[in-house]
Amino acid sequence: MKKVDPLICAVQQKHIPPEPLRYVLEENCAALKELQSVCQDLVIHSFRLFNRYDAVLVFVEGMIDTNQCGLFVLEPLTEEKEESPENIKKHLHVGQTQTCTTIDMLISMVFNGHAAILADNCNTATLIELRSPVGRSISEPDMNRSVFGPRESFVEKVTLNTLLLRRKIHDSKLCMENFFVGRRGQAKLVLAYMGDITDPTIVADVKQKIQKIDVDAIGSIGQLTQYLQAQKSTPFAQIMPIERADLAAQALLEGRVVVFLDQNAQALVLPVVFWDFFRAADDASEKPFTATIMRYLRLLCFFASVLLPAWYVALMTWHPQLLPLKLALPLVQYTASIPLSITAEVLFIEILLAILSEAALRTPKQISQAIGLVGGVILGQALISSNLATPPTLVIATASVVAQFAMPHYSIVRTMAILRVAGIIAAAMYGLFGVSLLWFVLLCILAKMKTYDIPYLAPLGTYRWQDLKSLLFLRRAPQHKKRAAYIPVQDTTRQV
Repeated sequence: MKKVDPLICAVQQKHIPPEPLRYVLEENCAALKELQSVCQDLVIHSFRLFNRYDAVLVFVEGMIDTNQCGLFVLEPLTEEKEESPENIKKHLHVGQTQTCTTIDMLISMVFNGHAAILADNCNTATLIELRSPVGRSISEPDMNRSVFGPRESFVEKVTLNTLLLRRKIHDSKLCMENFFVGRRGQAKLVLAYMGDITDPTIVADVKQKIQKIDVDAIGSIGQLTQYLQAQKSTPFAQIMPIERADLAAQALLEGRVVVFLDQNAQALVLPVVFWDFFRAADDASEKPFTATIMRYLRLLCFFASVLLPAWYVALMTWHPQLLPLKLALPLVQYTASIPLSITAEVLFIEILLAILSEAALRTPKQISQAIGLVGGVILGQALISSNLATPPTLVIATASVVAQFAMPHYSIVRTMAILRVAGIIAAAMYGLFGVSLLWFVLLCILAKMKTYDIPYLAPLGTYRWQDLKSLLFLRRAPQHKKRAAYIPVQDTTRQV
């Protein structure tokens, strides 16, 4: 037992030493039973292998399908046969098996959802993947909603998510590589790309960033985004989370990379440019003329959401002479009746609306509808009656908040809120000049930004007119013969 004590001490602290498994089953079981004293959901089931050898089946309770384990593993292995313990694999009626020779790999894979078989007179363990079917079923996506097309969303099982993607792309060139990230909570990560389309440099860069991750555990897709994004200090999203397999398939066929993380119902698409956040799932299903109008409408909502409060503060504070007289007089009468300045009033309404939005997001669906009703009707009327806000300010602030939710991707909504507050502060300090100066700085930042060596504002500033025309005016599907040139690919031909 003296050899076991350092192992258990290491288990309770950080790492398990790579100690090799022994030929004597009792020594291996002693280490596992010591571990079982602190991890009581660890199951060690004894049985007779081929009715000749002592053996144990090790798994974590609830992480494997016990019915399949009994039918496809224990039943064929308990039959009397003239076999050695090294030939366990060929008698198993399961698809995915592997072998390990060290105690650290054994414990790591067992706690990752595998079942392990150890036998006497054998210094290797056979690992079997029979994960429990418990989990959420496929449902309609919450973020990437659409009127046309499929409505299957990803779930928390990475194997099911990759299956949904395989059903969209029936091609052997669809490559999927597995990684495990996290020292304590090892999460399975799948990197998907098209082997004959995606640029190998992009794939190598993503792999390098994944292999550099050295952390206890990664629990959310947002955490993983922070490790994979190219530029760290910027409010603009460089990676797009998606919930639908058809969007992932479309991204792969464009030469991008899709990353899945186990226990997360979203996938990450990279690299992406600024204009990708204005593309909705319905654009490919709509007529080109209608889809073009809707894309321009989203762009208008973006600028309206960011600039309306800033313009209102700038005009009312610094440039009232620019307003028509019939509009300026009522606005002055409204503002004269409240104790707050225009800037303080607008920021006060912005904070209230942000609190209401966050409250509606965090509460159950049945209560969130009531919160929206209270915030939209009762609170607004109460603010006007108490002379804490004017109707024009409420209209401007509410319109800007509503406009931001017209974006098809939630990643850009947070960025718009930050830019809106920054615009209000710039307008309060320097008026329209401050707003113009802020946007000049933002344009310089956007023009300088690159994500995986791709200009963030591409195809603006690129040499290919076809890509710019596709951005300005959506074309019919038969006219999309080439892939976008600003994303490096191995095969530029989409269709002939």
